[in-house]
Amino acid sequence: MSPIRRNFFITLGSIILIDGAIIGVFLVLLQWFILPLAERFLAVQKEIAVAERQVQDFKALVAPSLQKNSMEIEALRNSFFIYSSEKSLQFIETLESMAKRNNLTYQIGEFQTGSPPTQIIVTGSFANIAKFLREFENGETLFQISGLTLVESNASMSATVQFSLAKL
Repeated sequence: MSPIRRNFFITLGSIILIDGAIIGVFLVLLQWFILPLAERFLAVQKEIAVAERQVQDFKALVAPSLQKNSMEIEALRNSFFIYSSEKSLQFIETLESMAKRNNLTYQIGEFQTGSPPTQIIVTGSFANIAKFLREFENGETLFQISGLTLVESNASMSATVQFSLAKL
């Protein structure tokens, strides 16, 4: 065999051997490292997709009641008396309009500047006073009645209502 041919076969064999070694290393890396990592990656992707679906389902389930609760919380918050001169005037106007609607004469008790009224005196028939108290009780502002005095005189009745407003 000629030396050129021999060198050719040695070089060819070396290249095949090196290629075989590279392919072997690749197969070992593929089998022991790449495939397990790829399988874990795919499993994590599936878990993420399931979690995203669960989050969407949860949002779809909770969103309507969350919105309803937000509206109820806002309505409850609006039921508390937060003092301002405008809010105090609005409350006085509400008391006056309730008394007028129920055919009662009224007198709002004295109150200090910077605080809402705490007393109203209404005069009229017992039935109209009862309607007024019912309307007052079912109004938008939360309060606690601390005293109620009914006094009968001639053909009418007078009611003094002392109350304190729920404040934030």
